[in-house]
Amino acid sequence: MTRAWLALLFPLIAACGSGAPPPPVEARQFEDPGFVADGDFEMRYGTVLAGDLPDEVATRHGIERRNDRMVINLSVLQRRAGEVPVPVEAEVAGTWRGLVSEPRTLDFRAVAAHEAVSYLAVVPVVDGEVILLELRARPPGATRPLEARITRRFDTR
Repeated sequence: MTRAWLALLFPLIAACGSGAPPPPVEARQFEDPGFVADGDFEMRYGTVLAGDLPDEVATRHGIERRNDRMVINLSVLQRRAGEVPVPVEAEVAGTWRGLVSEPRTLDFRAVAAHEAVSYLAVVPVVDGEVILLELRARPPGATRPLEARITRRFDTR
């Protein structure tokens, strides 16, 4: 073996025999992008406590402002090369559940605003409980539905 190889291997061999564990790797915070895309379509989604909605928005959409309710907002857009995505109607569905409960169907309703359509659903939440959401949307002309699986947790107090 040449001296160059020994010079490269010696630090590695020395580190193996030291018994010291490698330094921990810092975990990165997961950032939910708030959308999924496939082909010409994207589904955008967001959640908020009903109690955090501005009065005007809650009143316009018939939502009671309460901190024990989560509002899910979903919209579907069609993308065209070189243009701003355009909102489109879609068949939307989904389920929600706590970590230990059975899935329940989300009751989405369409709301129109500024020549666009969004879909809203309201579900109860408990302080600190993790909620699992499965969202699906099938816009006209899509080869398959857009799907998202997300988790949310709210401090309601």
